[in-house]
Amino acid sequence: MKNKNKLVSFILVVFCAGCATGKSISNPEDIGDDGKHNTVVMTYDIKLYTANRYPSVKETSLRFRCPKNSAGFGGNCFTINVPFLGKKDVDGYSVNAFEHSGAKVFKMDYGDHVLQSMQHSVVVDRLPELQCWTSKKTKKRTCRNVVKDVTDRHSSSFPDPIPVNVGSGEGCYLGHLELAMFNGELVDFSITNDEPLSAEMLPDLSPDIVTSAIAHVKRPC
Repeated sequence: MKNKNKLVSFILVVFCAGCATGKSISNPEDIGDDGKHNTVVMTYDIKLYTANRYPSVKETSLRFRCPKNSAGFGGNCFTINVPFLGKKDVDGYSVNAFEHSGAKVFKMDYGDHVLQSMQHSVVVDRLPELQCWTSKKTKKRTCRNVVKDVTDRHSSSFPDPIPVNVGSGEGCYLGHLELAMFNGELVDFSITNDEPLSAEMLPDLSPDIVTSAIAHVKRPC
């Protein structure tokens, strides 16, 4: 029984390690300090370029990771969805361009987090596959045709880990991120938070979200 309990505990720890620590905010009443989490704002200009993409793929999700252990398991801090804008010529090469500029408002747990890396995936092919199984009850074998996605995963580490200090009281501004990646290679990167958050930095958010964010987010992270 003790070994079983240890196994269950281990599974729960591994499962929770993959849980995102940041929760997106879409309602102004959710902005604030709830006693365990506080509001973080980041503005960004993201460009993700890939050599391959399946024609029906319309966006990719860039996941920012801050693992809590040395093995690097889990720890997705937050995610930004980046739409596909079409083909683009970059340095003489035709690439698939996923680009987005905007702002992210989310809540994070209290604590000292460290952004270490980011990753996104793109479906590059879809292949037919025959899947078969046998019913334990009837012993009847059943088969069906399914489509299996073939995915390229692109990941890169930040040049230097980015500390994010989340505490009680005022929310914090993580900064303005400028990022360009090609097939996981970081080709352009900067993050600055030397200016206080202002409404002009949040043109893509609803007015009520902007008002609440400006009133609560008063310091750099």
